[in-house]
Amino acid sequence: MVRTKAPVRFSVVMTLCVLGASCATSRGGSPPPPKDPPPETVVKLEPIKVVGKTDTPDALSVYDAATLFQRGSEFLDGRYYADARTYFQKLLDEFPDSSYVHATHYNLGVALLETGEPQSALPHFDKYLENATEPRDRLDASFKRGACQAMLGRYDDVIVTFDALLEGDLDTEDRIEALVDSGIGYFMKNDRGTAELRFSDAVKLHKSAEKNARLDNDYHFAQALFYLGEVERLEYQDYKLTLPENGNIEDHISKQLEEKCQRLLRAQYAFLKVIRTGHVGWASAAGYKVGTLYEELHDQMVNLPIPKELTQDQAEMYKREVRKKVAILIRKAIKVYESTVNMARRTGAENVWVTRTEESLRRMQELIREAETMEAEDKAAS
Repeated sequence: MVRTKAPVRFSVVMTLCVLGASCATSRGGSPPPPKDPPPETVVKLEPIKVVGKTDTPDALSVYDAATLFQRGSEFLDGRYYADARTYFQKLLDEFPDSSYVHATHYNLGVALLETGEPQSALPHFDKYLENATEPRDRLDASFKRGACQAMLGRYDDVIVTFDALLEGDLDTEDRIEALVDSGIGYFMKNDRGTAELRFSDAVKLHKSAEKNARLDNDYHFAQALFYLGEVERLEYQDYKLTLPENGNIEDHISKQLEEKCQRLLRAQYAFLKVIRTGHVGWASAAGYKVGTLYEELHDQMVNLPIPKELTQDQAEMYKREVRKKVAILIRKAIKVYESTVNMARRTGAENVWVTRTEESLRRMQELIREAETMEAEDKAAS
């Protein structure tokens, strides 16, 4: 849940006053009376360090706080977060009284967050917020602070952070983001009802805003749709197939399958909405999740308990027939996984969802080979 906007940059301009004196004489006559001397002007300069050996990436031997801040910001802009951390931390360590310290806490927090160290980043955002006065600055730091809390699994704090932001005056895109982030907090606390409301409100707000103008960011719109799909997927997952203790097994399973498939279709439809947004990252995640719907149904069918009244030979035949019947679910999963992988290759997407999809695809391909072998054996034997 890392804030996706470009990191805020804080350019502190140090103005040096250079005083020049001029002297004039007149031709003839007495010189004018002397004027009172101007008041003394004191200019506070940033301290400068000169070292023989340095640990900075570009081997700076002469530097001040401004130089460290500038170099750190350049690395941050280029997403070289580890190098950026070196400069910002050096600034805090060696120039603790610099006017750049306040902005450095924010930028160092961003660099730490992006290198997967939310625990270390959090106090820097807290320190920055102590002295931030501009609403925009406080808002950006609050979003980053909430991202740290989410990465640390502190979802109660996530809810408090983003619900507080939602009570304030936010522009449309910030409100969408806060709704989604709050929703994730509730989702992770298993409060699906509140989470669904947050995600639905984010989707509605995005659609309403886009009637008038194209929004700059569709990341959180796609993310909200994805989590709405996740709510449906969990409803599908919660419904387990069982065998009846007595009565007609076929009728019982048939009714359960009908309900299970309806839930599958609702979840699949929700994830297809994500794919239609065109956001590659969330679309690849949604494609993976659709494939898991079929994979899970296959696994449940295969692992259903064997009716107790069957003999050992009948039980083996029963398991074999079930595996053949549900092979269609494997083929559906393969189709979805292949489509997701192909999309990722076309767009150059590389993320955890693509990796998981490729792993699942290989597993399903192995299963379908086993199913096809059984089908061929049975055909040869008949």
